[in-house]
Amino acid sequence: MFRQEVVETAGKYCDVVCYNYYDDWAVRDEDIRCWDAWSGKPFIITEFYTKGEDSGLPNAQGSGWRVPSQKDRAAHYQNFVLTLLRSNFCVGWHWFKYQDNDPTACPPGAPERGCRVHPPDINASSTAQWP
Repeated sequence: MFRQEVVETAGKYCDVVCYNYYDDWAVRDEDIRCWDAWSGKPFIITEFYTKGEDSGLPNAQGSGWRVPSQKDRAAHYQNFVLTLLRSNFCVGWHWFKYQDNDPTACPPGAPERGCRVHPPDINASSTAQWP
C-alpha cells in the first residue's frame, strides 16, 4: 500500500511523515513497523473516516468507507485511535469527516459553522483514552 522509496525519501527530509489511511478498521501493525523501519521518523495520520449508512445522506463520494450506523462510525474511530495510541511512533491524527458525506450540506469546517455532529462521534472521541 505504501511505497518504500517514497517513505524513505520523506524520512530524509521530514521531521514527521504524514499518511492518509482508508478502508481498514485500524492501522495495520505491519504498516507501522514498515513506516518506522523505512523513515525512522514519527508519523501522523492526516486522513481517516467512515460514513454511516443510517445518516440519510448519499455518502456516494469520498474515500471513507461505509459502515451500517453512526454507532459503528464511533466504534471505528475508537478502535482506530486506540491502535494509534498503542504505537510508539504516532504523534497525532485527523478524523477527516465529522459529518457524513453530503457535499451540499456544509462547507469545510462544518462543526465550527453550526452543522450537526453526530453524538456517537463526540462520545467516541471523548472516551478514546489510553490508560
